[in-house]
Amino acid sequence: MRIIETKANITEDHLLSIQLPKDIKAGQYQIAIIINSQPEQQPHQHQLNQLAGKIRAFNNIDPVTWQQKIRSEWDETKLPN
Repeated sequence: MRIIETKANITEDHLLSIQLPKDIKAGQYQIAIIINSQPEQQPHQHQLNQLAGKIRAFNNIDPVTWQQKIRSEWDETKLPN
């Protein structure tokens, strides 16, 4: 048994064609096909981690210190519970 992974196009009339490696000999084979649709890529959507380190305005800010400062401001408001 051998597993070959490749991309293939399926036409509007539901035909599938693939190019097999040259070492596959002509003959009878049992073939299993797994259809795994590929998600469409949207150019304007980014994962958050792809932006890590790219916003230079925050390079000199320590995130933990900033978070502590913001939380201390909440405490200073003395809002009732």
